[in-house]
Amino acid sequence: MNVWAGGWRIARFELKNSWLGVLFTLLFFTYIVVIAGPALGHEGILNDTSYTNWLFFDFIYLTVLPNLGFVMNVSFVRYWREDHSSRKLAMWRTMPISMDQIALGRIMQMVLTAVPVAVLFFGMQYWLLGESRAEVPLDGYLSYCLLWFSYSMLVGTGYMLLEYGTSGKKYTLFSFFFLLLYASIILLLWWMEISFLRLTFEWAAAGSWTPALIAAGIAVMALVTGYWILKRRLHRRNFLE
Repeated sequence: MNVWAGGWRIARFELKNSWLGVLFTLLFFTYIVVIAGPALGHEGILNDTSYTNWLFFDFIYLTVLPNLGFVMNVSFVRYWREDHSSRKLAMWRTMPISMDQIALGRIMQMVLTAVPVAVLFFGMQYWLLGESRAEVPLDGYLSYCLLWFSYSMLVGTGYMLLEYGTSGKKYTLFSFFFLLLYASIILLLWWMEISFLRLTFEWAAAGSWTPALIAAGIAVMALVTGYWILKRRLHRRNFLE
């Protein structure tokens, strides 16, 4: 079996066995957009000049969107103690499955999970913007969606490398580190009176596709590079650490 066929079978197997987790992920992002969507649409998106008001939304977007392609289930919550991924990979290594297929399968699973969740999230957000939709043309909003989806794939690739390339305890510690990093970045941008989310809405309102296309190119490069890094890491990793 070639790498693509093996990767597809792994991705399909993982999605089939985690459909409840995918459903919970959809519900989680529905909750997030229901909370954030109407607030973003209040009195017009671009009319709010208070960067303090944008602080919360920047933090939510930067921290939550990279998880579009991750299945949220019980093992996700108990990662520190159970290290589900390491035990699963150790079992797979005893089977006739190559590291190339495992790496490609994980990337396929992430992308296939992220696409429907992103369609739901951004579709509902556009609807919940209400009258503020008049400020952002549909083609501009699509570029906005592509930019943030690309960001999700870029950072999500890093999370995926940590998930399959390190132990559960290290992965959890890195996750807390990233939260502190995001908080620091947001506070720095607030001090500089810059909002990532506001900036992307301004690009969307102007109908500019350049930032989104650049982000998409970077995301594709990250996925390809992540595949090569992950398969090399899987060949070298000790799954009993």
